[in-house]
Amino acid sequence: MADPIPAPEPTPAAKTRKVGVINKKQQKSLAVAEQVSTAAAKDEYVSTLETGHEIASDFIAQIAADCATARGGLGQVVEKAVAKNIATGGKSGTKKTLIRAIRQIQAAAKQKYTGSQPVMLKDYYVGGKIDANQNTLEQVGTAILDKISPPEDSTAAAKASAPAADVLPGVTAGKIAALSGALDSYLTAWSAQTTAQSDKSKGHLAVAALVKSIDSRRRIVQYAADGEWPFDDATNAPIRREFGLPASRPFIATVKNAQPTTATPPTPPATMKRKAAKKAKAVAKVKKAGKAAKPAKKRKK
Repeated sequence: MADPIPAPEPTPAAKTRKVGVINKKQQKSLAVAEQVSTAAAKDEYVSTLETGHEIASDFIAQIAADCATARGGLGQVVEKAVAKNIATGGKSGTKKTLIRAIRQIQAAAKQKYTGSQPVMLKDYYVGGKIDANQNTLEQVGTAILDKISPPEDSTAAAKASAPAADVLPGVTAGKIAALSGALDSYLTAWSAQTTAQSDKSKGHLAVAALVKSIDSRRRIVQYAADGEWPFDDATNAPIRREFGLPASRPFIATVKNAQPTTATPPTPPATMKRKAAKKAKAVAKVKKAGKAAKPAKKRKK
């Protein structure tokens, strides 16, 4: 009897990374900046930083003020994210209502034209994907509404030449009003979502720019403190901790996308060609010397 085939091991589910509304790195960076500005504003350090490192108290105060502004900006980002989610939910609901109203009209059009004039069903987008995207749904809803209830024109000539409303079985004035209202609600919700998304993105960018500026200025203070209270003096450890500095090693700031200071400059193309030619010439010289050192082979008689 053949051995049973072992069941395949289940494939582990892919891990999804959840992205929060607020950037945690920004929160951590602001916490460090607040710590540094608080320490630098103390009476025992103010004069030393100002006279020895040209860091004025106003400079420190501005960092603290900008930290408060950034904190407020993070709160606004949360509010805008909530508004965006509410707008998205509202749009989702109005989309379902609009699709339902359109399908009622499409059903009446099929009832009227399927047996006699099936080509007319194209005017009602029967069989098409009416919700392919936002623009498509808007265009379909508007076209069908214009078909069963043409918009009125102010001029008499335009009224005379305007197409007559297509009368469908069971499509009452109430259903026409329902389609019109659903279309208006959908467009309003779409606009609200777009505005909320734009506000949220602008808020993120503004906070990111401010935090970057705060980081740059906070490092200036930390470099000054690192020089004033060096790590190799154990008595400076408490002060260094106040400024967010490591107690037993020098301060090295981590800057995103910064170029290394010891980067080797690229070799110019002309220099590379000269090196390659010199190397080839040396190899050829070695080969020639090797051939000259070998004894000549005797011919067989």
